Amino acid sequence: MNVFINGKNFTIAHSDNQHECVINQALQQFLNEDQQQTTFAVALNSDFVGRADYDNTPIKDGDSIDVLFPIQGG
Repeated sequence: MNVFINGKNFTIAHSDNQHECVINQALQQFLNEDQQQTTFAVALNSDFVGRADYDNTPIKDGDSIDVLFPIQGG
């Protein structure tokens, strides 16, 4: 399945016994381990998705996922 993550085309691999992919699968493949442990926000097709919903929000071919990290500065 091909989706756009932060504007770049990304292929998500999933096993044959899964009927659909969810946001958490895309995040696990896109983010490194350090990034997965930090705070970030996710939007699916411009709609915010809460962390509690990552495992049950399905994604479809061609969807757009935005992963936003907080910016620290001074």
